Amino acid sequence: MKKFFTFALASLLLIGLVGHAEARWDKYDISVYAWRGSGIPSQLHSLELRNGLDSSGSAEAQITYKVLYRNTNTAASIASNFIGTSKTNPVTTTVYSTAGNRSIRFWIDRNDSNYTATSGVDIIVTDVRGGYSLFLDDVRAAKTHTAVIDERPNVSHVGTIWWSSQSGVVDTGVDFESYTRIEKVLVEIVTGISRTGPAAPPAGTAEIDVGLLSTETGGDNDGFIRNARIHVKPDGTVGFVDMNATSALSGGLTRTNGWTTPSGVEFDDGYYHGALFRKSTSPGSREHIIWNASSVAKSLVYQTAGNGGAGYLHYVFSRMR
Repeated sequence: MKKFFTFALASLLLIGLVGHAEARWDKYDISVYAWRGSGIPSQLHSLELRNGLDSSGSAEAQITYKVLYRNTNTAASIASNFIGTSKTNPVTTTVYSTAGNRSIRFWIDRNDSNYTATSGVDIIVTDVRGGYSLFLDDVRAAKTHTAVIDERPNVSHVGTIWWSSQSGVVDTGVDFESYTRIEKVLVEIVTGISRTGPAAPPAGTAEIDVGLLSTETGGDNDGFIRNARIHVKPDGTVGFVDMNATSALSGGLTRTNGWTTPSGVEFDDGYYHGALFRKSTSPGSREHIIWNASSVAKSLVYQTAGNGGAGYLHYVFSRMR
C-alpha cells in the first residue's frame, strides 16, 4: 500500500509539472492549403492540402515558413514542443514534411519578452512548388487558423523567400512551374553590411546576385540581378535594391550586361531609388518565361560574398496556364 501511495503521489507531481510547463507555452497549429482556382477557397474540397506529402504518401518539399515577432523583422524563438526544444526558424521544407509537423506547428514561450500572447506573431509562408507566398499577420494561438495560399493561374502573384549571407550559390528551394512568367525580382535588405566611413565596401565584397540555377539548362545565377549592393546606405539605412551602379550612368543608357536604366533615376552609391531593373532576355523584353519546368532552369538561387547581410527576395510572377 505504501508503494502504491508513493507511486500515485509521484504521478500527480509529474502531471502537475507537465501541466505547468504546457501552460507556459502557446501552441500554434495551422493547416496549409493551396487554392489552384477551382471552386471557391472557403470550401475545403476546392483546395489542395499542403501536408508535406505527395499523392503516394512520400515526403515532398512543399512548405517553408518563417515566424516573426509581431510587426518586426526579427525571427521569433520557437520550439517544437511544450518543453521548449528549440526549433530552427525559418522552418525548412524537410522539417515541415516530417511526421509530427506537416502543418505550421510550433510553440512559443509566454515569458519571451519580445512576445505578447494577445498580439501573436506574423508568419511568412511559401510553397516552394511554384514560389507562391502568403503573409499571416497578427496570428494568435488562442484562435483556430487555416492558411490558404492563392496559386491561381493567369493571376499576378508576389512571392517572397528569405536570404542570408553565405558563400557560394544558394538554392532557395523555390522551383517555378511550367508556363511561369517572371516579371520582376527585387532584393530587400533587412541587415546591411556595415560601411567604414563614407566609402562603400570594396567591389565584390558587398553584393548579391539573383537568378536561375546555372547548372540547369539555360540557367544563369545572376540572370535577374547582378551585383546589387547590400551594404548600409550613407545615411545609415537599408531598403530595397535592384542593381549596382559601378559607373556614372545617364538616363536610358543600356549596360553591356543587358540591363537598362530609365530616365530620371537617382544614384546613391549603388542604390537606385524607386526604380525596378530587370535583365533583358531579348530586345524590348524584360521578363523571363519558363515554358517547360522539366527541361529548363527553374530553381531560384542567389549568391553573396559571405560577408554578412540578410533580407528577402521578392518576385512578381504569374503562371499563364
